[in-house]
Amino acid sequence: MKVTTRFRVGGDTLDPWHYSLPVTGNVNDGKVHILNLSTAYSAGTPVTINGKSWIWTKDSKKTLYKRLRLEELYGS
Repeated sequence: MKVTTRFRVGGDTLDPWHYSLPVTGNVNDGKVHILNLSTAYSAGTPVTINGKSWIWTKDSKKTLYKRLRLEELYGS
């Protein structure tokens, strides 16, 4: 099962592995994924981690292709 993640640190949303793209953003691949923050945050800054699991169905490829094509044409 593919899993994607994104982070919120304070008011910043960080999407280093493409949360909405299960094929390219999959973090459930047996590898270690490290995110080094480019900004220093104060102690006590709230941190939230969102995860989403994806189930592949017979229509997933067609739907994913349409989504990627729309993002390519119009931006995300």
